Amino acid sequence: MRPQTMGALLAAFAFTAIGAQEGVRPKGKLHQADFAEIKTGASESEVVRRVGQPILKTEFKRLHERVWDYRYMYGVETYDAEIHFDTSGRVTRIEHYPDRCAMQPAPCR
Repeated sequence: MRPQTMGALLAAFAFTAIGAQEGVRPKGKLHQADFAEIKTGASESEVVRRVGQPILKTEFKRLHERVWDYRYMYGVETYDAEIHFDTSGRVTRIEHYPDRCAMQPAPCR
């Protein structure tokens, strides 16, 4: 193998290893149907079991809720799913919308 090829392979591997978060499923592996199984009242552990760890967790103390963000593919488009939890860690609602920042590492707020 040529040195240039080996260097490119090592760089790609390093970039992939650094960019991946433990337990986060890549957006190409998640689909809208994966979220249909999650019902209001589901626990955080049930959500993780179904769709993995979120790419972003945000707490809104004044609203008494936490929001987990996921990205998934719907056809060729990238979408965001927001799963809202109450203070006891139960799902209150799930929202889906087209990703406004598909090239960013995390959803835009």
